[in-house]
Amino acid sequence: MKGDTGLLEMGLTITPAAANKQGWSLELGVQGYTGKREGVTGSVRARYRF
Repeated sequence: MKGDTGLLEMGLTITPAAANKQGWSLELGVQGYTGKREGVTGSVRARYRF
């Protein structure tokens, strides 16, 4: 395969102080591709730990 592809990935985890006692968190992520392949993807995940 010829050509180059660049990838940038960023993420964020949110844990509210009031919900922390209950183990809740929210994870957000985004990925961007450029070059031979181009596009954007995202993800959202809610997590509960007990």
